[in-house]
Amino acid sequence: MINCIFSYYIDKKELPEWVKKHKTSGTQIIQIGSNYYLYKIKSIWDRKKGRARKVTEKYLGKITPQGIIKPKHERLKEGLKNITVKEFGATDFCFSITSDIYELLKKYFPVYYKELYVFSILRFFHCTAIKNVGHYYITSDLSDRIRDCKLSPKSISGMLKDIGMKRKAVVDFLKNFLKGRRFQVIDLTHVFSYSEDIISSTLGHNSEGQYIPQINLVIVFFPFYL
Repeated sequence: MINCIFSYYIDKKELPEWVKKHKTSGTQIIQIGSNYYLYKIKSIWDRKKGRARKVTEKYLGKITPQGIIKPKHERLKEGLKNITVKEFGATDFCFSITSDIYELLKKYFPVYYKELYVFSILRFFHCTAIKNVGHYYITSDLSDRIRDCKLSPKSISGMLKDIGMKRKAVVDFLKNFLKGRRFQVIDLTHVFSYSEDIISSTLGHNSEGQYIPQINLVIVFFPFYL
């Protein structure tokens, strides 16, 4: 009986305008002390009592002159929506020791320098297929550090094709890393192995059209200083 009187009193009493404006269909405002709280309610038919009865479904928050303060657990959930987890350590280290390369790419390849740099780092760390580069980009700190890179498979293929036709720019870029007068070049792209213990050896076609277990490596050169 006390609960019924209390609810009736709260529903019918005069509320401040800043409280009243939050009273909508399917909600109820309850005052406790000098504070006001909003709840979502509904009516269900009670067969035993032969009438409808009110059921409180959800606490919607505390009403203040500035608006509704949502329940703490909802505020925490909303905060989690703004949290992203990205790889940082490896790419940050790589960026810190290759900033000169980034600037040289900007000089010789002004159209593609961002994509070339990011593509190279991600391929170095993940040895991934081109179709997956975009995924590793958005989950890496590089996506915050170097924004708006076009790394779809189509964009990367077009970039590599275009760069491959710019031999002079490629040669001029690589000359920045040559010192001394004599160099030794090792081409390891045709190294193959049937050993079961070499997990990096995988089936693939080489430049001679052979489909055998092999390790795909880039050309390595060693300068001999005079």
